[in-house]
Amino acid sequence: MEGSDIYRRILEQAKTAIVVVDEGMNILYINRYANELTGYTREEILSQEIRWESLLIADDLERIRHYHRRRQLGDPDIPDQYEVRLVDRNGMHRNLLLQIGRLPEENHSVVTIFDVSHWKRYEERLIGNEERLKAMVELSREITLIVNDSMTIEYAGGAVLPLLGFAPVDLQGLYLRDCVHPEDLDRVSALYLSGINELSTFDILDFRLRNSNNDWVQVEANCNNQLNNPRITGVIMTIRDISARKLAEERAQFYQHYDYLTRLPNRRMFFERLSLELRHVKRRATTFAVLCIGLDRFKEINDLFGPKVGDRLLFEIGRTLSTTFRKDDVVARLEGDKFGVLLTDMDRTDHIIDIVKKSLKLFGSSFTIMNEAVRISASIGVAVYPDDGSSEEQLVKNSETALFMAKEKGRATYQLYNHRLHSSLQAQRTMERRLEEALGRGEFKLLYQPKVDRDGVMVGTEALARWHSPVLGHVTPDRFIPVAEQSGLIVELGREILELACTEWRDISAWNGQELSLAVNLSPFQFRHPSLIAMIQEVLAATGFDPRRLELEITETGLMHDLEDAVRKLGQLSRLGVSIAIDDFGTGYSSLKKLKDFPVTTVKIDKSFLENLNYSRKSSTIINAIIGLAHDLGFQVVAEGVETMEQLDFLQQAGCDIYQGYLFDKPLEPELFTGTEANLNYRSLIPSH
Repeated sequence: MEGSDIYRRILEQAKTAIVVVDEGMNILYINRYANELTGYTREEILSQEIRWESLLIADDLERIRHYHRRRQLGDPDIPDQYEVRLVDRNGMHRNLLLQIGRLPEENHSVVTIFDVSHWKRYEERLIGNEERLKAMVELSREITLIVNDSMTIEYAGGAVLPLLGFAPVDLQGLYLRDCVHPEDLDRVSALYLSGINELSTFDILDFRLRNSNNDWVQVEANCNNQLNNPRITGVIMTIRDISARKLAEERAQFYQHYDYLTRLPNRRMFFERLSLELRHVKRRATTFAVLCIGLDRFKEINDLFGPKVGDRLLFEIGRTLSTTFRKDDVVARLEGDKFGVLLTDMDRTDHIIDIVKKSLKLFGSSFTIMNEAVRISASIGVAVYPDDGSSEEQLVKNSETALFMAKEKGRATYQLYNHRLHSSLQAQRTMERRLEEALGRGEFKLLYQPKVDRDGVMVGTEALARWHSPVLGHVTPDRFIPVAEQSGLIVELGREILELACTEWRDISAWNGQELSLAVNLSPFQFRHPSLIAMIQEVLAATGFDPRRLELEITETGLMHDLEDAVRKLGQLSRLGVSIAIDDFGTGYSSLKKLKDFPVTTVKIDKSFLENLNYSRKSSTIINAIIGLAHDLGFQVVAEGVETMEQLDFLQQAGCDIYQGYLFDKPLEPELFTGTEANLNYRSLIPSH
């Protein structure tokens, strides 16, 4: 085999494309691998059926021609290796590396072609990943630093500008310790040096970095030790801003001991200071007092002006109290509209009382809140160490008990704690609990007291509630009604009593065939309740009782609390067919002149006037005046508490319309109206004139 044949076979078997071109860039030879690279046959290329120039990207073709012309002119600076792009028969783009060799005798060029497409794609992926990584760092909300073993910053990226106000390049070359707060420097340096000597990753928590305004930013750092990595040779520090978290932690810590609205110490802090005072007072020959200050009718102010005004009022009161007492005293907001004051180093009880009286005067003038003049009073309960308690819990609890009793006395006053008051309050709370348990269990019974006209004929009755408790025994209305009113149970209790009265009197009327009226008392608290009208409608519908036979008795003070609301509700009751009687008339603040515009049918003279009839000329004058003016205005007059013939005789002569009292009958069990004695007739008691 000749040498040329061997060389040709070697060229044909090579896994690299080899092309020989003349000085005009015409292809003289192409090996088999070049055919595989382009997808075209040797014959198609050599016959110029397929021009190889058409396979190259235009920019690359122009560059090849430019290099070829300069090479022909003998330019020694022309590169012998460069990249071009080719489109093969299938339309696939390939990246090629060309190496140019010269055959000067023949003036030919040998082009060796390598397909580097896969390496190009790999390179592009690396570049893309690097760019993405760089973008992630730069767009991160964290700062990325690379710091060497001497704590010099060699690279800075990420959120350097938004968090610190520096450009990243401004940090490069600085010592990290020059950026750290002096108070944190020793700890940060110790943790850093310890970390790079012992750990691959470590954290540096809660330190401060200087920003461009020379302020301090609270940060923490996660550190990845790459000092032994030849591509990095540093510690990668990822630093995040924790200012918001620290602020939230500080705020949470603050609100553990302080009230969010008034910024005063809260109940927990008050107890801690009280505990401290208990320890200190044992070493001094002094005492101290706990004041519990409660705002009077704060709910009404909230309802009238809205919660924003209410909150602002609490803030202003807290500020006023905190500037009134001494520096060593403690003013706190215990809860709601209740404030606590610890008066320290007190010598005498009378000194404490002087301070309490002055404190009450703070509420004498109005507070201007959001352009509203708000007037409010306060009541104060006082507990003094050691007489009223020897622990924090006892002193605060007893001051709150004293506050409750101060409000019971009429508000805008103070009350010193004593054991008798405590016992009374405990008894009241026991009754309240038993009263709540009694509702709906059939423990309330009704007695009915007849109402008699001028001829001695029974025209109606008044239902009177009685409570028979299995625990407390027989409880009179003057004991349980006030408790029901104060606790809010009066609404539910009132409904139960009204429903029972309508049911029983409906059955009694059906038995004896008499259409007698039924009077039921309404508490002022019931009357003011927004669901009153709906409740009465529901009871009438459930019992089938005729509303024209129902008379609701309301005290004049209950009506006068809110005239606009009273007129509206009385009008609604009147349209239902229910009649209204003013109970205990003459003991409140109203007058017949005020009542003339109300849909009222009856006025009941309070029995206290009859009790004083034999001893007071004023009582007889008042009774005569009430009856005369009531008749002029079209009201019917009922006298309650009629017990003697002298009283009845006076009322007859004065023109009273209806009588009610023990002279005629005591309150009766419902069975007595349906028995053999049911035909109750009182004509024999009526005096003849």
